[in-house]
Amino acid sequence: MLVKFLPTYTGGGLGSINYLLNERMAAGTARVIKGDENLTRAIIKGIDFTQKTCFGVLSFEEKHDFLDGEQKLKIIKDFERALLGDYMLDRVNVLWVEHSDKNGRLELNFLIPKIDLASGKSFNPYFDKYDQSRIDIFKRIINGEYDLSSPDDPAREQTISGNKKNIGHYQNLEELDKKLHDLAK
Repeated sequence: MLVKFLPTYTGGGLGSINYLLNERMAAGTARVIKGDENLTRAIIKGIDFTQKTCFGVLSFEEKHDFLDGEQKLKIIKDFERALLGDYMLDRVNVLWVEHSDKNGRLELNFLIPKIDLASGKSFNPYFDKYDQSRIDIFKRIINGEYDLSSPDDPAREQTISGNKKNIGHYQNLEELDKKLHDLAK
């Protein structure tokens, strides 16, 4: 599992909900797993701040049916506790949407309006400098607990780093890397 925080889509915060619940809903590869779409939309519409939402994904290499519904909800609960802490859990709205459209892989997408519902003040649930290490620990614990593939696994490490924009050059680097690995073996 990989945890990614993503830029909010355009549309005043509603663009992210529209992305999460687009044509995938009709195709059956997206569904709301926790939260209320209409409530989240109403909260976002009522926010006057420039930054309206925090948006991200728990992305799994495993297929969407690898975990049952109860396990998914436990992972969601553990993530919310790691991100928000006990104090803010009941003071924010979180919408969770499951996607399975990328070759059947599981994605648990979250959208959090950046407002403390109790006080009406702006609230940023994720600040990379302070929160990244805690989220990384959460990721490692969940990957170990559920025997999930981990991006931190040394066997998954990429040995080349190149710009994929020049695909021909990058493919040559990949071929050279493979040949060097074969020679080393």
